[in-house]
Amino acid sequence: MSLDFAIVAAVFPAIFIAELPDKSMFASLVMASRGRPFMVWLGTAAAFAVHVVIAVSIGVGLFRVLPQDKWVKQILHVLSVDQANTDAIARVWPTIDPAIRADTIVLVTQTKGGGFVYCHPTPPLGSECQ
Repeated sequence: MSLDFAIVAAVFPAIFIAELPDKSMFASLVMASRGRPFMVWLGTAAAFAVHVVIAVSIGVGLFRVLPQDKWVKQILHVLSVDQANTDAIARVWPTIDPAIRADTIVLVTQTKGGGFVYCHPTPPLGSECQ
């Protein structure tokens, strides 16, 4: 087994960003605020390590069992702020090269607007998102 830093460099930011604002972080934050933060860190790290072992083991098992050529796909997730944007995505999709479309899973999430992602920074964040 060789250490491939390119894989580490690709996986770290994806997992870091995905896991940072999750419920585990908030639970750890609350427990650590009540004292003994090192013990909370130790318990949190151990639980996360077990989750990672389970997830990677299942992934390795699926990789060995499932036909590999059927599962090589890229996923494109598009956040759409309204129906007009969603319709534009639907119009453009058929014009993309069929080979690319065959290997791409597109997930379009249409929001209702609002929230911190779509708020203009002036006036101050939050005032127009209520």
